[in-house]
Amino acid sequence: MAGADMSNQVLNGAAEEAARPHARFSEERYRFLSGILESFTATLELKEVLRCIVTLTREEFGVDRAWLLHPIGEQTEFANVKFSVTAPDCDVPMDDHEPVPLAGSRTLIRRALASSVPISVREGDAELDPLLASRFHVRSELVQILRPREEEPWAFGLHDCRHVREWTEEEIALFSEIGRYATLALNNTLLHGRAVREMAKVNAILDQIPESAAIYDATGRLERMNAAAQREPAVLFAPEPDSRLRSNRHRYIDGSPLSPNELPSIRAIRGEAVKSDYLIHDARSGDDRVVNLKAAPIRDDAGRIIGSVVLSRDVTDERQNAEREAWRRRRAECLANLGIEAVTVQPTFDNLDEPARRVAEAVGGSAMIYLYHSATGELHMVGMASVAQTSVHFHRLREFLSRNPYRAGEALPGTVFQIGRPLLFSDVRGDAIIDFGRDEQEKQIISAMGEQSVIACPIESYGERIGALVIARSDARRNFDAEDLEFAQSIADRIGTAAHIHRLTRVSFDGHRAAEELARREVDARVRFEAVIETAPVGIAVISADELRFELANVRLLDFVAEYGKITPDDTKVVGLRVAEVIPGFEQILKQVAESGETRVDEAVPLGARYINRIISAVRGRFSGITQSITVLIQDVTDQVRASREIEGLAQMMAERSARLDSILGSMTDGLWVYDAQGLVVDVNQAALTMFGLGSRTEAIEFGSFERFNLRYPDGKPIMSEDFPQARALRGMTVPDYLTMGRHVITGKDLDLSIAAAPIESNGIVGAVLVIRDITALQELDRKKDEFLSVASHELRTPLTTIKGYTQLLAQTVNDLPPEERNTYLTAVLGEIDRMMGLISELLDVSRIETNRLQIHPQAIRWTEFIDRRASAFRVQHPARNIRFDFGGGEFTVHVDPDRMRQVVDNLLSNALKYSPDGTDIDVVVTLVEGSVLTSVVDHGIGIPRDEIPQLFERFHRARNVSSRYYGGLGLGLYIARAIVEAHSGAIAVESEEGQGSRFTIRLPLP
Repeated sequence: MAGADMSNQVLNGAAEEAARPHARFSEERYRFLSGILESFTATLELKEVLRCIVTLTREEFGVDRAWLLHPIGEQTEFANVKFSVTAPDCDVPMDDHEPVPLAGSRTLIRRALASSVPISVREGDAELDPLLASRFHVRSELVQILRPREEEPWAFGLHDCRHVREWTEEEIALFSEIGRYATLALNNTLLHGRAVREMAKVNAILDQIPESAAIYDATGRLERMNAAAQREPAVLFAPEPDSRLRSNRHRYIDGSPLSPNELPSIRAIRGEAVKSDYLIHDARSGDDRVVNLKAAPIRDDAGRIIGSVVLSRDVTDERQNAEREAWRRRRAECLANLGIEAVTVQPTFDNLDEPARRVAEAVGGSAMIYLYHSATGELHMVGMASVAQTSVHFHRLREFLSRNPYRAGEALPGTVFQIGRPLLFSDVRGDAIIDFGRDEQEKQIISAMGEQSVIACPIESYGERIGALVIARSDARRNFDAEDLEFAQSIADRIGTAAHIHRLTRVSFDGHRAAEELARREVDARVRFEAVIETAPVGIAVISADELRFELANVRLLDFVAEYGKITPDDTKVVGLRVAEVIPGFEQILKQVAESGETRVDEAVPLGARYINRIISAVRGRFSGITQSITVLIQDVTDQVRASREIEGLAQMMAERSARLDSILGSMTDGLWVYDAQGLVVDVNQAALTMFGLGSRTEAIEFGSFERFNLRYPDGKPIMSEDFPQARALRGMTVPDYLTMGRHVITGKDLDLSIAAAPIESNGIVGAVLVIRDITALQELDRKKDEFLSVASHELRTPLTTIKGYTQLLAQTVNDLPPEERNTYLTAVLGEIDRMMGLISELLDVSRIETNRLQIHPQAIRWTEFIDRRASAFRVQHPARNIRFDFGGGEFTVHVDPDRMRQVVDNLLSNALKYSPDGTDIDVVVTLVEGSVLTSVVDHGIGIPRDEIPQLFERFHRARNVSSRYYGGLGLGLYIARAIVEAHSGAIAVESEEGQGSRFTIRLPLP
């Protein structure tokens, strides 16, 4: 943008200079100079500017020749003729296509560089290089140096070839003025070209950036986007700020809308640097996406803000992963802080609202805990909490169930309690949950709760079902998954364990109270209490709080102490001993409980090779409230812990095996079908879906019988269902290579298939597995090879037959034939030999292409003249056909291998003549498009079927409407032509319609 302003200033200055009065020129000259300036600045295309400079100057001065050389310098070895023009009446030939050596013109160049006005030389002057004078027929010359900004100098010259001209002062001054205008025009054009190239570099860099990028002007309007941004929804980078805000499409992360001035692109124009997350509505999926937008101002050389750039990156998945990780942390904290000890020591187990609250907060929804009362056969809701917006409806359900409790088998809690396994409704559909209601009133309450995802688990306590846990979410943005199911089961296990410990704790507390009461009344009561303790299923001990001495210990505790403490199995009494003498390291824990008075519950404590659950509680005096003794309950849970860990290990191992199997199946290129014993599809990989055009695994299961795929034997006969590969495998047969034909369900295209089938055995046949390989391409390749061998044999046999016939005829009648007939026969033999050589050359070229040994020797050739010669050669060979050549511009040069490009052009012209009827025209058209030359050969013949165009440039390919009986050739010409063109960094393409003709176009880059 700054370069364009500078160019405009230079041109305005030139116009003002041209408008000033000058004594050296007449009014006619001033008009001419004004026209010169207008012509030079009418375009920014370099070649057009050079043409205007050279052509208008030559016409004004009436010289034989005008030219521009570049680059020019004292140390420059060669320069190129960038543009030249010769007078129409000058028939002196000149060579402009080769570089111009400057070694003999050093003195002249130094003089011209030092001079502020044009200089003149004539033939015989020492400064004029005689070689260049002879090459360009220079007799008198006028030269000046043009110095565009940031470019090497140019030489601008005029010369006469037919006489020595004396240059007047007015001509020199006029030429100097023209040179100034030419310098300005060159400067403007070169600056524009540099700006275009720089912008192309910027665009290329932007398109390589993986993030979406957009550039806005100083008003906030969208100027361009890179390739990644163009794939984004249209609302993300709309041209106008209001378009990006319409319907609250751009919002803050909390959902509040943005004003136009708060858009990152607008804030960057005000000089701010923005990096923040926003909510963007994705119209493709109908969901909101979280997009990180980074915006920065764009400044010019003067530091002024001329626009802004915005980079976009979709961070929805990253935020979802972060939320999932936070979700997992909340669940872990819930399990760690569930507070089982609080529920185990309370007087009753009928109020679990606090554990339910922790679970509800962890899942961001609702939690309901039901316990079973065996006396009544009812499930009572003992705990309920909800953080959902519909929590009031959950309380209504609790009130309803207080009057109408569930029984086993009723509703969702009763169902999981009865069946003994959890149920997961990840995405509740229709009335899946409502249908569990027992009557219309209950269904209305359940419907109002709006549960979108539900998990129900049975609660078990050491093998006994004691209730059910139900957690639910009413927010559809996240559904429960397998991790949530595992979390719910862990909560249910903890509640079951708590219930068991609660019962044991109640037994322990009741024992303490009974002991105190019996001690005051009679000794016999203590004996009965000790008997109860001795028969308890857990280790029980009572320890004095002041001296930490054993006051009571049952047999189970003695067994534990004998194994892990200091006493031996022969010691039967520990009463009266200090804890340190029996169990080292246990005193500190007991002191903490005695001081705090709080019950301590330790679960699955590792002890050697075993695990224990340990409950330590303080017994306070009824009136004093002082801790008098400490009760210790110890239960061996080694078997339960090991079983739980074995189950977890097996689950992890199965998950890893399943993941590996899914990865293997997903990466297979062959289609895989797995059937159960009844012949129903149970699994299928992606390659199988793609092979037959199926949209999903559900569709694959529906069509797993293969009837829709129209399986046939290779001879076309349909295959009976009992002979399908999976049917054979389910009968115990192994099918190693079952060749069939099938059909693509979308395109209807026939497929050649190779199927391997085998039974799956586990105490009998439990299923079958099929591996299907698409061998259509292999079959097509075999067909093409066979066709090529047939055509090659025919093509090579035909000239040999002709050669043999003529040779035999010459051998028999060589002395009898007149010379002209012998020449005719020899010419025919040589022609057939040339034909064979051409066929063999094509085969050799194919070999070179396949082994990357195709050699290209490029050189500069005049392309239009080259194409015209080839068209003329074919007109001579085919005088009855009209071959037209069309080119609207002048001559130009391309760097190609002339022999190889002749091979390409001749092949296209030969095909055009071969595949079009006599009397139709052949058009050869050359055009220039965006730095490339396009050469097209157009015929009005049989054309090419549309579906065969993609295979047209393959080896040995012949369209189905081309018969080798009527059209010769090996099907290699277009394959070789494409390889040659691509070796020149070009491309070849075809446009055709069957019965209407074809257009083959070669695109070659200009130097």
